[in-house]
Amino acid sequence: MYRVFYSFPYINVIPDERPDFWKWVYQSLLSFTIPGVDISITVSPRLIFTLALGTVLLLVIAYACFRNIRVSEFLIDTESEMRKVSWPTLREVVDSSLVVIIVIIALGIYLFFVDMGLSKFFNWLFF
Repeated sequence: MYRVFYSFPYINVIPDERPDFWKWVYQSLLSFTIPGVDISITVSPRLIFTLALGTVLLLVIAYACFRNIRVSEFLIDTESEMRKVSWPTLREVVDSSLVVIIVIIALGIYLFFVDMGLSKFFNWLFF
């Protein structure tokens, strides 16, 4: 079984010792920095190949799905059902979100104290 491996040929060589062409490829195409953040990201040819392959596969699958009449009918029916749904108002969404956030915080505090209590109890019991 063969494995395909794509890598930058001079990845382990000091940048000043690389040939000029590969220095240009590495600095111009395969690495970039995020402004305002002190992080340098290297994009390997293997990553580019994987992303390209994934994109091609996604497009082929999407094309095959949309060519299928059953899938197209399902999407049309889904769109019509989405129009029939009564969506909550912004106030209802905000109120529901606040309830969820408060319950999560309260549950987290409760679990913290239960965990601390059980930890102290078992330390007292066994040690």
